[in-house]
Amino acid sequence: MAKEPESEYLNQQKKTVRHAQTLEHAVNVFGSQQLAEDWLKKPCKYLDDQIPLELIGNLHGFQKVENYLNRIEHGVYQ
Repeated sequence: MAKEPESEYLNQQKKTVRHAQTLEHAVNVFGSQQLAEDWLKKPCKYLDDQIPLELIGNLHGFQKVENYLNRIEHGVYQ
């Protein structure tokens, strides 16, 4: 069964919102837009060598990235 266009549109909106939230959080954690963007594009050993930007496409990955940013923010590393 094919997805409804509205459902696809809503999924894309959710991904866009997650991306914006994660970028904003990363900027706050790393101190600059450039550092945040660089971090989002590189594999992270604390995220099982996955790329944060690729993880945020689904809710579970988004939560994983946000949790890790929270740990950095509070000085709690693995």
